[in-house]
Amino acid sequence: MKWVAIFFAVSIVVPGCSPLSVPSSPRLNSPASLLTHSTVKYKDLFDFDGTDGSSPAASLIAVNGVLYGTAPAGGKDGYGAVFRVNAAGNEVAIYSFKGSPDDGAAPEAPLLDLHGTLYGTTTGGGAGNCSAGKARGATSGSNIGCGTVFSISTSGKERVIYSFKGGADGGDPVAPVIDVNGILYGTTYAGGEDMLGSVFSLTTSGSERVLFSFPGGNDGDSPDSGLVHAGDQFYGTTFTGGYSRSSSSLCYAYAPGCGIVYALSASGKERVLHQFKGAPRDGAFPVGVTYANGMLYGSTAFGGSHSCVLGSGLVTGCGTVFSLTPAGKEAVLHSFDSSDGYRVESVPIYVSGNLYGTAYAGGKGKCYDVYLQLAGCGTIFEVNRTGKTTILYNFKGSPSDGEYPLAGLLDVGGTFYGTTALGGRYGTSYGNGTVFSLTP
Repeated sequence: MKWVAIFFAVSIVVPGCSPLSVPSSPRLNSPASLLTHSTVKYKDLFDFDGTDGSSPAASLIAVNGVLYGTAPAGGKDGYGAVFRVNAAGNEVAIYSFKGSPDDGAAPEAPLLDLHGTLYGTTTGGGAGNCSAGKARGATSGSNIGCGTVFSISTSGKERVIYSFKGGADGGDPVAPVIDVNGILYGTTYAGGEDMLGSVFSLTTSGSERVLFSFPGGNDGDSPDSGLVHAGDQFYGTTFTGGYSRSSSSLCYAYAPGCGIVYALSASGKERVLHQFKGAPRDGAFPVGVTYANGMLYGSTAFGGSHSCVLGSGLVTGCGTVFSLTPAGKEAVLHSFDSSDGYRVESVPIYVSGNLYGTAYAGGKGKCYDVYLQLAGCGTIFEVNRTGKTTILYNFKGSPSDGEYPLAGLLDVGGTFYGTTALGGRYGTSYGNGTVFSLTP
């Protein structure tokens, strides 16, 4: 979802990709009752200038005290970059992607540290031939590749492990890979037997196997989130599919169904845990889950009990944070109303019994959408297990601060680190994005 549904403020072009559409600002139904932290310590650590990456959309990871991340645009060739930055804000791009056919392009997902080697995905690039109808962003007659899985050392030596072909093997791996006993597991947004996405396994030497192809309908389609592994099950979400008779007009207009949460065995047997029903009682279009203390927690980009309206007039809801038992009992913990955030595009992290995350728009910041309406610059929030919500920070926007945090947070010793897709001092009038720290 991240690179498809990016920013209020500007249309973005990735080399070889078409510009992305931008929704208008939400309209409030009624404000939520919120607490506000006054003691948090926030710092803008680094502002991207484009040559070192641009528009970071993925959470950071920490390796030996240094932060590593990806940016889907910018870099030396404009196809994205892998960067590292320390707590003092010293940054360097350790690798710039070169695009098809020999390399990946547009890395949107977080990296995985496996014994000191980093692994990641690119949504485009690679040796596969994906054109219009096979890959997001491809225009008629263009070939941007079907995506890759790559490895990279902390010093910047990169290797493409697997290039997706865009057919039965999957294509457009927008989500990260995880490690289970030395094998990589992940999802593809497209491809598979029905061209509606897949779950795959991959050895570090490049042997790929499709575990499950999403058929659509009640079983979901278009997974743009990663997997979590608990016990003998994988858990994940699909952006669409599932319940198709929602009262939410957005679920009708965008695609059949508001998305699902599923469990998958190692042998590839899927079990649907929850089908989202959309506004006003439920979320719509989930962006992933995390597992903690026997429960699943996640967020949806839309849905919930407060009305937000896209430029086309569709009533969507502003997004939710939810809990779910492994047996499928769901509860909405919080419905956003735009004053506290709008459109959570990443999975909140679970720390000491609370959930912490980012909403990529909304809040008190004075950022404007393409319709010159006040949209907010995004927020950092805390939600406890009873649903009480605290706004830890309201982003202020370019040039003094970041804006539109697409990525989630990383907890390092009680300090959170993250990125914003826009904002900062460099680049266009909206900035190329930032890296920040926050201590509650």
